[in-house]
Amino acid sequence: METSVVDKEGVHGRLLTEARPTAATGQITIAVGERRITLPAAALRRRRWRGGYYVPVRFRDLDTAPEGVTIPVMEEQLRVEKHPRDERVRVKKQVTSRDEWVEVPTIDEEVKIERVAVNREVDTPPEAHYENGTFVIPLIEEVVVTRKRLVLREELRITKRRVEKRRREKVTLHREDVTVNKDRA
Repeated sequence: METSVVDKEGVHGRLLTEARPTAATGQITIAVGERRITLPAAALRRRRWRGGYYVPVRFRDLDTAPEGVTIPVMEEQLRVEKHPRDERVRVKKQVTSRDEWVEVPTIDEEVKIERVAVNREVDTPPEAHYENGTFVIPLIEEVVVTRKRLVLREELRITKRRVEKRRREKVTLHREDVTVNKDRA
């Protein structure tokens, strides 16, 4: 396999030296067409992206130069910089649901209706009223006697009381999960 060598003007040659060129190998030989050019191995620079080597002089200048050719040796230096960049973040929210059974305290009102016979004469109809937390509704009746009079026939007594019971109910609970993806601008 031939190794390519490119000069300052982009003219291609091929490396003829068998050993891999390094500063320790001394001289290298490059074939450019029919010509042979000998250079110090230190003059070669590796071409990282395209492969092969680069020489920082023109091959044609080396043909006419006297025996002691001076080849500039280059040094690369690295400069690191930081630049702010925009970074987009994509957030995807997903809601999941699950059902759970829970004990829920509830308060129900129970109504107890009790009929109490009174059978007492009254002069005027009594009003509905509360008696010790019980709502009393008087029921009157006209009775034919030699005279007409009001008789309290019975009372309807309605008592409310609160009763706390426990029963199972199904409750749906929701949970949000988030997925974050970074998009580079």
